[in-house]
Amino acid sequence: MSSTKGPGELVENVARGSCVLFLGADHSLGETGSPTRVQLAAALSGQYGLPPGQSLADAAQDFLSQQPRNRHGLITFLRNQVEPKPPLQPTDVHRAIVDLGFDAVVTAWYDNLMERAYQAAGKTVAGVVQGLDVAYAGHGQDVIIVKLYGDIKQPDSLVLTRRDMMRVEGNLAQRLEDVRPYVRLRPIIFVGWDPGDEGLARLYTAATESLGEHKRRNYIVWPHPKPEEVAWWQEDNVEIIPAAPLPFLRALGRLVRQQRPLQPGYRPGQVVGKLPYKFLNYFDPEDRDIFCGREVEAPLVYRMTLSYPLLTLFGQSGVGKTSLLRAGVVPLLVEEGYACAYVRALGDPLQAIREGVCRALTLENLGGPTLLDFFRAALGDEGRLVVVLDQFEELFIRTSKRTRKRFWRELGACLGLTSPEVRFILSLREDYLAELDEARRPLRPERRPELVEGQRPESVEGPVKGLAEGEPAPVPTILRNSYRLTSLEADTAYLAIVEPARRARCTVEPQLAEVLLGRAEMPDAPDAEARSVWSLAEADGTIPPPSLQIVMDRLYRQALADAGHQPPPPGEKGKTWQPPPLTLTLDLYRALDGAGEILADYVTGALDEVPKREGDRETAMTLLKVMVTSQATKAALDDTEMVAGIAEADPDFDPEDEQDITCLRATRAALVDLRLVRSFKVGDDALYELAHDLMAAEIATWIGEEEMQAKLARELLRREMDSWHSLGKLIEPGALQLIHEQRQDLRRLNADELELLFRSALDAGHEVAYWFGRAREGGVNVDEIALAGLQDKNFRTRAAAVVALGRLGERFVEPIIGMLADDYPQVRVAAIHALERLRPDGAWREHLKYECYVPAGEFVMGDDQGDRDEKPAHKVYLDAFYIGQYPVTNAEYKRYMDDIGRAFDIPAGKADHPVVSISWYDARDYAAWAGMRLLTEAEWEKAASWEEVDKETGERGDKGRKRKFPWGDEFDRNKCNTSESGIRDATPVGKYSPQGDSFYGCADMGGNVWEWTSSLHKDYPYRADDGREDMASSDTRVLQGGSFSNDQGSARCAFRVDYYPDYRGRYRGVRVGVAAAPFSPASGL
Repeated sequence: MSSTKGPGELVENVARGSCVLFLGADHSLGETGSPTRVQLAAALSGQYGLPPGQSLADAAQDFLSQQPRNRHGLITFLRNQVEPKPPLQPTDVHRAIVDLGFDAVVTAWYDNLMERAYQAAGKTVAGVVQGLDVAYAGHGQDVIIVKLYGDIKQPDSLVLTRRDMMRVEGNLAQRLEDVRPYVRLRPIIFVGWDPGDEGLARLYTAATESLGEHKRRNYIVWPHPKPEEVAWWQEDNVEIIPAAPLPFLRALGRLVRQQRPLQPGYRPGQVVGKLPYKFLNYFDPEDRDIFCGREVEAPLVYRMTLSYPLLTLFGQSGVGKTSLLRAGVVPLLVEEGYACAYVRALGDPLQAIREGVCRALTLENLGGPTLLDFFRAALGDEGRLVVVLDQFEELFIRTSKRTRKRFWRELGACLGLTSPEVRFILSLREDYLAELDEARRPLRPERRPELVEGQRPESVEGPVKGLAEGEPAPVPTILRNSYRLTSLEADTAYLAIVEPARRARCTVEPQLAEVLLGRAEMPDAPDAEARSVWSLAEADGTIPPPSLQIVMDRLYRQALADAGHQPPPPGEKGKTWQPPPLTLTLDLYRALDGAGEILADYVTGALDEVPKREGDRETAMTLLKVMVTSQATKAALDDTEMVAGIAEADPDFDPEDEQDITCLRATRAALVDLRLVRSFKVGDDALYELAHDLMAAEIATWIGEEEMQAKLARELLRREMDSWHSLGKLIEPGALQLIHEQRQDLRRLNADELELLFRSALDAGHEVAYWFGRAREGGVNVDEIALAGLQDKNFRTRAAAVVALGRLGERFVEPIIGMLADDYPQVRVAAIHALERLRPDGAWREHLKYECYVPAGEFVMGDDQGDRDEKPAHKVYLDAFYIGQYPVTNAEYKRYMDDIGRAFDIPAGKADHPVVSISWYDARDYAAWAGMRLLTEAEWEKAASWEEVDKETGERGDKGRKRKFPWGDEFDRNKCNTSESGIRDATPVGKYSPQGDSFYGCADMGGNVWEWTSSLHKDYPYRADDGREDMASSDTRVLQGGSFSNDQGSARCAFRVDYYPDYRGRYRGVRVGVAAAPFSPASGL
């Protein structure tokens, strides 16, 4: 910027790491760098006798015109220019770019000098060529470099000729896809691009086309711009800075160093009025003055937060993610002018965000149907906010899939928000990183309900009516901007050991520090324990922050006590307490028996102290176990949850006993005082959790497998309760089964939980009787809930309610009888089977509305006076069964088609006509959906022809006779719709009822439409086990009953025809049936 003063806005953006660099190849970057594109064109023209003065693309195109098959020669020329021997080296320009901290670079250079410059500075680089990663940079890459015109290391990627350039310029938007998120939120600075080149204009348009009118001011650095170029670019809000690359970058660097924020929080010479170490507590913003060892990571994560709307921070448990955010990153964001809302997803994450933002902005609770609406209401157009969702793994431990689905959807909608500006940090343990994949996948529609009694699997396949097939992935880029935090390296751990102590007037003996870091052995220690017992270092040489804090805190407190001083009382730090001068020595460390002993004793030693503080050791151990999750992480509990947890874990604990409650609270206070448990507030609610997940992992070893399973069931129930309260969703059957398996250990279920469990059991038809009884004991109005299910709009819920009530005994017989008139066959089937069990005398069958009962017994099948395939007449025994009173109507078939998501239009005025033009496969599938089945031809013929009247006595009994037609032995055109009626079309079902009904009350069994049966066409005698009931066969199937287009002969009960199962005709319909007792329910009751 030698000839121009640096724009303040540009300096500010570069200082905070919020700028994108486009590095052009139109201007030299220094003597040791690659030739520019102009120099390459001149060299190519000179070497091969091409016309001078051309662009590189034109010269390369001319070269291939002369040597059409020699692209390899062109690449060889380029390689000799870009990779000469000795190799080229990064220039001062490259190093200046690295020093300025650009983390997103688009380059027109073919070489790898920019990558090498970053790598020499210890940066991790993700290179992108042709939209593909050259080498995935792993977790938390420091910089992304897009090679716009290819990479010399990948010859196939090189863009050389005019044709190559045309292909690239036609696809620029895709090539820039990996930096689009950066460009959308940051200004661009073009260095080394000729502003008079039309190619730059096309590149700029492709980079910013999605911004519309919201483009920020952008910059071009070029030494001698023409006035018309300056004016032209100004119209597009682009300022040209007249400077050469190196002077400009050096001047920019000086200005940035003056403005770039340093790690804040400590003034040289200041004495901190607090303990210098935090034990297992995390560092808060007010602890910035003793937060040391993360001087690199804090500014880096700060810049990454501002580079993209969402940052995912992850690392192993104990690496210090919370401390980094609270004491390192959040203060930098606040100084930058951002409001920060620190949130824990302990319940509904959307509600937690709303409450956290309101606390951070000191607002009353605001409404808004979505999170996006809430942010707009809370921040207006100009607000700037960062939402920190810490310990984000709690989302997967404490909330249901349904709650998470809603959260991901609303979070994704907020990531494009620029006015106001809202950014998010998700911080979680890396062993939960894979769980984030659910945000990158399309959202699935809601599950279909489970099978109910009498249903088959086919009846619940296909999408739920009214629900989409799925939604796009809500946050597909959740890992694009991510950073992995690791344990402290030895050098940074040294700072974390020595520097906080120094600020508290304490000296750490250098030899002690070296032993702790594993860089020196303990003097006079046996070889076997010289490092393993005394060093804090892991096998890879890194230092876990929790181990460092525990050991240093123990050393400092012991030195404080040895010097006759007391630590500051809680709440007094920085006010009246002044730390005395101390020295932490190797001898003191030896007296405490080293790191291994300190780490091993920190829990057991604290437990031994509990009785001295009016607590109970056994209660303390139980409480600590209650505060561990099934995943060996710490659980945040309020007082009510803690009391309930103790009551469930300890049968001798009585939550109504004042003495037990007093003991619990005294024990909890002792654990807080001993720093094993910490308390914190979310709004007005006081919560308690273990001081660190490291402690949770230790306490988890005290817990047996059965107790862990009970914890898992309790956590699952808590998540389901959250989903129930926020979304009104019942527990899914799989989760209900897991909870039920641990029912004996869930001793302290409240009425709300019992109601949800009973409602869910009722809906799923699973263990209804058990949860009915337990919920009733818990004061839940189970009768009202059970009966309400019969009125539900969803037929599956009604069917499940019938099944459940049937299991609950005689008291619900009358309501179940009422369900025999339901419009949906699944509900009627459930009612039939429930009543079969409850009232085996069958007196209730007089209430059947849509089905007829055919009792067990023999009948005569076939007709010796009929056609050949009706002979011989023979006796067949059939079990009892139920049969539809009418053929399936268009209205009934449409309900089926609607439910499985297929189109079906009812012919005008024919809702109550039999459905026609369906194949045998269609008929089979409908029957399965209805919870029924196709009738065998034997069942169909018995229901149509048999009369249970003794010929001699005229009384109903075991003996009977066969009718020729359903109504009797004489044809009567007034009792059926055959060709003799002259109607020539199907008629409404029941039009000829009751005069044309069979003995069992079945209508339309003679004429109207043919009805598919399940049976393959085979000769008589009929035997169900001779293969004719093979449902997998594709041979012809039997139809019976005749139709409106056939004469009276086809209406005879014994008449049979057959067609292939895929045949559809306007005369063919279906009637379905269902087996009677004995019955094995599909629902598992």
